[in-house]
Amino acid sequence: MDEKLLTGITKVDEQHQSLVEMVEGLKVLAFKPGSEDKIMESLEFLGSYVASHFEYEEELMREMNYAGYEQHSRRHVEFAEKFLASKIDAKTNGITPKLTRVLANYALDWVKEHIALEDKIMGADYLAYLAGK
Repeated sequence: MDEKLLTGITKVDEQHQSLVEMVEGLKVLAFKPGSEDKIMESLEFLGSYVASHFEYEEELMREMNYAGYEQHSRRHVEFAEKFLASKIDAKTNGITPKLTRVLANYALDWVKEHIALEDKIMGADYLAYLAGK
């Protein structure tokens, strides 16, 4: 993974790598005819994985009484709501290659920006917290 996207927290970095790989996999599926069921399965799994990942990050933030917790958590909620709305749209109106690409591009851009701008700060604060224990 790009070094600019590393937080220094091994488990968080591994989860981020998995998220990026899952979303990139969606982009590949978007170009495979007849992959609608696989795309929906991937979206379901990705949604669960994202929820678990956000929960883990928020647990770390609560542990260190992170000053940016509310804002960071709010960003997680915003992403989860948009992702859920897209999944509902896909289930209701049918998944299309275009919708898959739009969703995957949005998710990939959001995840990378979130890591670079917010998770790296949280990660540095968490590592400082651990060093001071």
